[in-house]
Order: sequence, then structure tokens, then C-alpha cells
Amino acid sequence: MSAQPKLPLRVVAAVTIKRIRLIDASVRARISSMAKAGSLEIDYAWSASATSRDKDGTFRVVPYMEARVSRKEAKTSVVTVKAAFEITYGLPKGFAVTRRELEDFAETNGVFNAWPYWREFIQNMFARMDLPQPALPLYRVSQPDKGKAKDDSKGKSSVPASAPARAEKVTRSGAAIGAGGRGVKAER
Repeated sequence: MSAQPKLPLRVVAAVTIKRIRLIDASVRARISSMAKAGSLEIDYAWSASATSRDKDGTFRVVPYMEARVSRKEAKTSVVTVKAAFEITYGLPKGFAVTRRELEDFAETNGVFNAWPYWREFIQNMFARMDLPQPALPLYRVSQPDKGKAKDDSKGKSSVPASAPARAEKVTRSGAAIGAGGRGVKAER
């Protein structure tokens, strides 16, 4: 298990987004209507990785996103949507950055920057499957206290305030579809 990512503020202040594009996606529906599906909940997962900095000062972050809709009683997955986005960032000439800073940036701001595209993708895919469109919760980037993910939800189902360490699960109760979901870090 890796350490909790730290928000690399000096990198955040220096980067510019050059390009965002979808590079991989899959959708699978095992139900034909919500009426026949029964009681459902939705879970979200994500992870991100960064490339090394190129000679031109750019680097790329690839956030991997996943949503699974399951039957509450059986935990059977009935809808799965996955997507990977590639975000190209630029840094000023001569700006020194470490590999750890790039990875921390990927796991915090990289996911944050991809989240609106992920939200649109999820809503579009659910509409195309003729299913109710879930409202993804806000993704919040915050500096965690003493290496732990801050939990301000008080039992409410939502995405954590900051991304947990790779493969660390965030314990939350699932939410009914359309009312949010719980978030965990995806394993690639």
C-alpha cells in the first residue's frame, strides 16, 4: 500500500492543462429497465498515474474511473461503466519536479481535473442505456490531516474528501442510484 498522496501545491500553481482526451472506455448493462432491477446502489472507483516529464516540459496523467451498479441484496453487478482519460499538462521551462510530486499530483489534481468529463461520460452512457442518470458527487481535493483521509460525511454516502491510498477501501454505505455513491480507489 502506498502512502497517502500529498497535495503538491507548487506543482498545482505552475501547471497548465494542454489537452484532455478519452483513451479507453467500456460499458456493460445486464438489465433492461430499472423497474425490473429491484433495489440498486452505485459505487465509484478511481486511480491515476503520471508519466515522466517530457523534454518539452509536458507530462501526462491518466485517471482510470469506474462505476458499478449492484443489486443491494445480492451485490450482483448489473451495470459497469469504465473510462480512462489522458490529460496533458505543461510546466514552465526550468521548473524542477520529482517523480513523487508527479504521482501525488496525478492522484489528487489529475482525478479532480478529469471528474467533470467522467460525470458527463457517466450521464451520457446511462442515458444511452435508457437508465436513470446518476448524479456523481463532487470530487474534493484537500490536504489530509496526518496522512488520513478526512471524513466529513457523518455517515452520508459520498466520494471521500481526498483520494485514499492505492487500493485502500473507503467504508461507506451504498446509496440508491441517483443519490450518489461511495468511492474507493481502483486497482489497475
